[in-house]
Amino acid sequence: MSKLFESTSLKNMVLSNRFVRSATWEGLAADNGTRGVVIPRV
Repeated sequence: MSKLFESTSLKNMVLSNRFVRSATWEGLAADNGTRGVVIPRV
C-alpha cells in the first residue's frame, strides 16, 4: 500500500502519488448549455 503514495513519472511528468482519475464526460448540461443537474464534487 505504501507504493500508492510514492512519486512516479510518466515520460517527463512527475506524479506526486499514484492516484490517477481518468478524464470523464458527465453530459448533464441542458440543451442551452447551462448546468442542468448539480454535479457533486469529486
